[in-house]
Amino acid sequence: MMHPKLHHIALKVRNLERCEQFYAGVLNLPLIQRHRQEDGAIRSVWFDLEGVTLMLERCEKVTENDKTAPASQAAPGWHLLALTIAPGSRAQWREKLRRAGVRITGETAYSMYFSDPENNRLALSHYPECNPGSEERTEQPALHG
Repeated sequence: MMHPKLHHIALKVRNLERCEQFYAGVLNLPLIQRHRQEDGAIRSVWFDLEGVTLMLERCEKVTENDKTAPASQAAPGWHLLALTIAPGSRAQWREKLRRAGVRITGETAYSMYFSDPENNRLALSHYPECNPGSEERTEQPALHG
């Protein structure tokens, strides 16, 4: 029997439209499809990650605590979504994120860390190829903005 492989990643979001714009516009992910509820409202948006599907699903209930809960490395559950980039494109991606108002919260020799509009932690990585001239750095708390 074969070992399991990644099939899809599902992420609950409060503002589906804003997150769709971020993943399509800032990260250039190709849209696969939108799923609608019976009333026509968009329920989920699916993006292609080179054969793996990223599903952004609208949260049905949002409590006041959910609105302010920050991303945390110490909390169980979602940690981050790391997307592959070419080592030579790192500076271009850094500039694109800057122009989009996305703050890079940390960098290592292999990855840049940041958050989406709902504070879900993301990374652009080119491991194991090292970025020439970079040093291992510690991360700052993840905040979008």
